[in-house]
Amino acid sequence: MAPFLFVLTREVNGMHLKSIDLLNYRNYTKLGLNFSPSLNIILGDNAQGKTNVLEAIHLLSLGKSHRTHLNRELINWEATFSCIRGKAIRGGKETCVELMIGEDGLSRIKINGALKRRVGDLIGHINAVLFCPEDLKIVKEGPEGRRGFIDDVISQVHSQYYFWRQRYLRCLRQRNALLKQIAVQQREPSALDMWDKHLIETGTRIIIQRERIIRRLCKYSDEAYRRMTGGKGGDNLHLTYLCELIEDEPTPGKIESRFELELEGKRGLEIERGMTLVGPHRDDLLIQVNGVDMRTFGSQGEQRTSSLALRLGQWELIKEETKDFPVLLLDDALSELDEKRRTFLMEMIEEDAQTIITSTNPVYFAPQHLKDANLFRIEGGQVSHDV
Repeated sequence: MAPFLFVLTREVNGMHLKSIDLLNYRNYTKLGLNFSPSLNIILGDNAQGKTNVLEAIHLLSLGKSHRTHLNRELINWEATFSCIRGKAIRGGKETCVELMIGEDGLSRIKINGALKRRVGDLIGHINAVLFCPEDLKIVKEGPEGRRGFIDDVISQVHSQYYFWRQRYLRCLRQRNALLKQIAVQQREPSALDMWDKHLIETGTRIIIQRERIIRRLCKYSDEAYRRMTGGKGGDNLHLTYLCELIEDEPTPGKIESRFELELEGKRGLEIERGMTLVGPHRDDLLIQVNGVDMRTFGSQGEQRTSSLALRLGQWELIKEETKDFPVLLLDDALSELDEKRRTFLMEMIEEDAQTIITSTNPVYFAPQHLKDANLFRIEGGQVSHDV
């Protein structure tokens, strides 16, 4: 089998994914695709494997699937491992990325042939923004999904953030275990002091970055929402970072002091409950349209438009931060939108960014889009260009 390459390009028109190859991935035993640097359309009926292609690209971007936490599910049921590789060129330099998933669910990563120890080492070699039907959960469901969304956005523009967040979560698990031990008198409460220090240090870094990014994301997402809705009636989308440790100006010193005071004040309750009750793991993101909380009072249409606006805001923010156009991945997005919003979306992707979009029906595309695009048809894990 020829070597797989994953390609990233940084040129005047921005980054583009040149090709991707899959081996034993989901319903594919072997698949190779070459992409246009502009518009790519993947057509096919439901359950044929269109989403699997976008998932694989997303996996190379963030090191995780948007559909499952179990890597074993990514391996073809007849195989014992899966491999994703591709070819990219960025700034005139070729970059090779390989992700192999074993039957034990563990990943092996190579970048330019060098073995990497951590999944986070993938982040930053390619930036992709995926909009999919599951994004509705960001708006509709609990705070964990909104925190995860924000953390992914920050990781794509500040790769060290991923490692600080992992460090915070490890500290949180250790501290929670210690709280349970103290509750049954196996340890002294003073043992918490060291973990409090680590929690405050890493947690403050997370809060500062979240506050900064959410302010910028709010600007870009609001602009996208206004354009999609025509701006009538002063429609606007607003994002508010809900963090109990921010009172006024969010400086590191003020957050650390508040963090310490809250931990001291709630130590007894934390021991009683066996869990940490203070920190960024309890934060949330309030999403409002014209002052109305979309999670509680938004209509299905408003919620879907809000989720798309968040992704387009993410796309714009990454572009501004990295000076590169991220690859835009749209999974069956057009079928979920009305004609006006479909028109807006297709106008937007006519810019310099590379777009890879899946659909069940070519009627959603204007004839010119179908003429200019790189077209694929997927049926039962097989790809053809005869559409």
